[in-house]
Amino acid sequence: MPSPSDVPSAPVSQPGRIDFLEGLRGVAVLLVILLHLQVPGLGGGGWVGVNSFFVISGFIITLLLLKEHQRKGRIVFGQFFLRRFLRLIPALVAMLVVMALAVRFFNTRDCFKIFLREGWWALGQGINWAQVYDLVLPAYLAHCWSLAVEWQFYLAWPFVLALLLRLGGVRAALIGTAVLTALSLGWAAWLADHGASFNRIFSATDARISSILAGCLVALWWQPRQALPATTHPWRWELLAWLCLGALAYETAAWVPAPFSRPVRFHHPLATAAAALLVVAILRHPRSIAGTLLGNPLLVWCGTISYGLYLWHFPVFGVITIALGTDGQQTHFWWALLLGAPLSFLAAWLSWRLIEAPCQALRHRFS
Repeated sequence: MPSPSDVPSAPVSQPGRIDFLEGLRGVAVLLVILLHLQVPGLGGGGWVGVNSFFVISGFIITLLLLKEHQRKGRIVFGQFFLRRFLRLIPALVAMLVVMALAVRFFNTRDCFKIFLREGWWALGQGINWAQVYDLVLPAYLAHCWSLAVEWQFYLAWPFVLALLLRLGGVRAALIGTAVLTALSLGWAAWLADHGASFNRIFSATDARISSILAGCLVALWWQPRQALPATTHPWRWELLAWLCLGALAYETAAWVPAPFSRPVRFHHPLATAAAALLVVAILRHPRSIAGTLLGNPLLVWCGTISYGLYLWHFPVFGVITIALGTDGQQTHFWWALLLGAPLSFLAAWLSWRLIEAPCQALRHRFS
């Protein structure tokens, strides 16, 4: 999961930082946490939160690769993979070790065996496919499917982008990425119409990569426009931003569990398009009201520690609810809210201070 602070140049309020992206990521992680708290009426938080994460990741990664290609004339694959490793793996390993101890101490031996099986798949960045083929019982680490999708994207995208740039520059890359995005969306809809399982469509890389590619499209559109003067019609971009925020709010509350083909055909692409166009609108009008709201310090702080929050909250909730033997949605909600949420924020903050920030400083040596 890349950080907006990695972006070398863009409309910013601090050097090297796009605050509204960090704020949008903060909103996304809060929506996912509220979903896992089982708050009624927020069933679409899964689409909105994860799709927003994917769009931001695709945008930042592609922009960084384009900058490197422009500066060096090529993409240095080894350095790219090392930076991704330092960004994702140390914090993941720390969470797995601590939560393994917590499960062993507070839950049953059988739970510990389940966690270990999930943990190996999560560490190997293949838990999404393990869930698709029922190779693991989703219990403590089911949320790691999205991290696996991102990692699998990272393994392929630098080579695909380098090839497209070699064939015809940014224009060819933009067209090629648009084709790949449409193919992924069409494939997901086809799978839904032909009876594919929930996990096959929700967790599999081929069906979900369209959201990351949408972020890549935004980067390819934005890269040659960064030096353009401020827009002469800012109200249009302000309006677009608020329309996108409205669409994301609608998506958060509009989850339709059955038939599953409708969420795939409608909600998935709408959530992706709204997140991508929101980024476009605020990039073109960085001083918009929408951008200012997303760039407020609280959301930016949540976005800064969002990777840790995403990593920790789900297994923390799981350990607490199993240890206390809670049953029923309301009981789960209150224990998770009053005990699990503070522990998750504390763990995420410690992860950022002790692991992620030092690794980020190390990553800059390979930029």
